[in-house]
Amino acid sequence: QKAGIGAPFENPEEFLYHSRKNDAAFVTHISNTKKKPNNIVFSRIFDNEILDMFEFSVQNFNSNFIKANIPVNSKPCIFF
Repeated sequence: QKAGIGAPFENPEEFLYHSRKNDAAFVTHISNTKKKPNNIVFSRIFDNEILDMFEFSVQNFNSNFIKANIPVNSKPCIFF
């Protein structure tokens, strides 16, 4: 059994697997490794193919900035 998604740019099949399993068109992968600390990858998927992938490095994160009451069964939304 795998511990999680590996490097998404090296093995996109795992992204596609999770997209099909959850019927999702947008997949996010967050990792923290020695080679790439505080890393987040966003990918858009259509018809079981990856349209694009964006990789970001998170720096100076302030958790006090996030203050939201998210109701149950709401649609996901990401703010930057």
